Amino acid sequence: MTLDDFDRAKHLFKLNEQVFAVMGIWPLQSTYVKFAVWLIYHVVHTCAVTADFVEVFGNFDLMVLNISENAWNVMVISKMLVMRFSRTLVGLTQRVIEAVDEKSFESLEEKKMYLAYNRVAKIFFKLWVLMGIVTSVAIHMKPLEVVLRAYRTRVFFDLDATAFWLMWTYQLPEIYLNTFQTATIGYLFSLILHVCGQMSVLAHRIKNIELGPREEDRSSKLVFQDIVKRHRSILGLVADINKVFNLLLLEELVVCTLLIGLAAYNVILNLDNADKTVILASMLESATILLLIYGYCVAGEYLITESTNLHAAYYQCQWYEMSDSFNKQLIICMIGSCKPIQLMGGGFYIFSLVSFTGVSMNFVNYITNTNEGCKICNLSNSHCNE
Repeated sequence: MTLDDFDRAKHLFKLNEQVFAVMGIWPLQSTYVKFAVWLIYHVVHTCAVTADFVEVFGNFDLMVLNISENAWNVMVISKMLVMRFSRTLVGLTQRVIEAVDEKSFESLEEKKMYLAYNRVAKIFFKLWVLMGIVTSVAIHMKPLEVVLRAYRTRVFFDLDATAFWLMWTYQLPEIYLNTFQTATIGYLFSLILHVCGQMSVLAHRIKNIELGPREEDRSSKLVFQDIVKRHRSILGLVADINKVFNLLLLEELVVCTLLIGLAAYNVILNLDNADKTVILASMLESATILLLIYGYCVAGEYLITESTNLHAAYYQCQWYEMSDSFNKQLIICMIGSCKPIQLMGGGFYIFSLVSFTGVSMNFVNYITNTNEGCKICNLSNSHCNE
């Protein structure tokens, strides 16, 4: 294990910086002018989409298309504002980057455990960025008629060939803004898996505590002082993560649930449509949104698993060979770690794989119930015609 390994570990946050610095929202850089330009551009675009909603109001199919895009735009604006103006996020990012240091670990085993989580975080970050780029480019490169439907923007002039290409070029930055939406999931992963790596290291230290029954009380106090200090630091990081992303996660949960329902509606509505590309596009949209929710749920599951392992580590250490003073301090630490650490949305929704199962079941039930309703409706219409 060399210093280069930790340089590569810090590269994860360098990747985050490179993505977010493009529009001036990297927490550790004060680039408000660049941020203002991007924000104004996206707000203008969102207002144009909203104007189109007013124009098509009453046409349910076009309203569904409009809401599907505009809900995404609102989520992007919310994340831009939080990542630029959250002072908590600045301190959180600084503490995490400073902790990626070889001196913070006492053994080769601890370094391997932390770097394993770092590699997983890097893979996830690249995956979310790649998914955002591919999806955004695919939408933007659709043929003329599909592009105009995909971007539900109110245009106050006749859209001839020249005007279309001008509008198409004007909307090119939306590719990056949509990629930013998915990249923030990778950023959250980077923070959470750093915490998980720290918890796995702490659990390893607890399991391998070596103090004989005749050790002085001062020795055991020093051991637990270090454990408590590190545990409190971990709890502080998670508290800051929940403080920053709490409302954003709730917003995304609500909006993504709505978008999944709308996409499912499009699938059912176009089952008898000769143009199967509409069904395919709706199914891909549903799959993408489910993957976004899945990303948050996986991150939450990592936290729950590692915090549970941390609690179990106290049982797995050689407490039966320790002094009474040691065991009393051990019990206090066990009580402090008995509640799993969780990623929360709105202070009440727990992101985990169990939660994701519930979301998936709701999606399947919605499609099933809607499909049955359509069959009943068609059957009723056929009787009426008879």
